[in-house]
Amino acid sequence: MSRAEVHTTFLEDLAEDYHRNTHHLIARNCNHFTTDVYNHFTGKPTPRWVNRLARLG
Repeated sequence: MSRAEVHTTFLEDLAEDYHRNTHHLIARNCNHFTTDVYNHFTGKPTPRWVNRLARLG
């Protein structure tokens, strides 16, 4: 994908799922967004340590 395609297709579609009013410090934060991006581009789950603190909270 070109840089423009990434921005106009994937990121804009993903942004619809991440609004300010859906943010939650523990359950839906920037790490969850990053996890969605990582999974999309690698097809692999993110390492378990990425959201470890959120799961413990």
